Amino acid sequence: MPKYRSELEAENHGLGPETEAPLLKKKTTMMVNGKEVVKRKKKEKKNNISKEKFEEEPLAELGYGIVAYIDILWTLIVVFLMFTLMLLPSMRFYNEGTGYKSLNPEMQQYELGTLGNMGYSSVQCAAIPLEVGKLAIQCPYGNIGAMIDYGVNLDDTDSANCKSNASIDKCQPDNASFKKTLKNAVGQTTYLYEFGDWKNLYATPNSKQDCLVEDESRLFVQYTCIQPAENQEMKYNQMCLVVSTAVLIALLFTITIRQLY
Repeated sequence: MPKYRSELEAENHGLGPETEAPLLKKKTTMMVNGKEVVKRKKKEKKNNISKEKFEEEPLAELGYGIVAYIDILWTLIVVFLMFTLMLLPSMRFYNEGTGYKSLNPEMQQYELGTLGNMGYSSVQCAAIPLEVGKLAIQCPYGNIGAMIDYGVNLDDTDSANCKSNASIDKCQPDNASFKKTLKNAVGQTTYLYEFGDWKNLYATPNSKQDCLVEDESRLFVQYTCIQPAENQEMKYNQMCLVVSTAVLIALLFTITIRQLY
């Protein structure tokens, strides 16, 4: 007798004929009202939680989802704790800086643990009423660099102005001693310029009478504060270390997330 295709395939796979090793499980039958009814066997549910897990974790009774959620939370806690430990050396190094030492203590929060506390280069502006007769030029960090601009604001509403314009140019100090003094301030951390009478700011003070408006006119100087080269190199090295650590943390975090799912 010729064999059916199913029998040939069964023999090729070592299963034998269907009569000897059926591929499908037989369904149970039962009689209902005199009729034969096929009863399907209930599919067994897959349980991802072992017996040991049930014994050591009470929440396992709520299902696999809650157990997996708790495991993820604990994994993230441990991972982020490790990341914090990796960044502690850099944060400690930043706290040893003095870049924000002149900042109001009440305003200091997280700045002391940042890269900015290692110092920085900036542009500053010093201003004083002409009647005072002296101007303090100082840097919060670093040394006084180049003088960018200077002049006299004639209106108190412009007291925060530190840039020359058409109305300021006519009252700009032109005395040679004033310009020489500004050059002497370069390279200093703090410099006090005492000019005394406002007329000492001008080569021809009689032609500058309109430049003195009582309680209004203010002398301003805009200058740069330069961070020392060795500190800049140190900040560069620290930044490279922090960036490398951040890349490593991102890689480890990606691997952790991949292992959780």
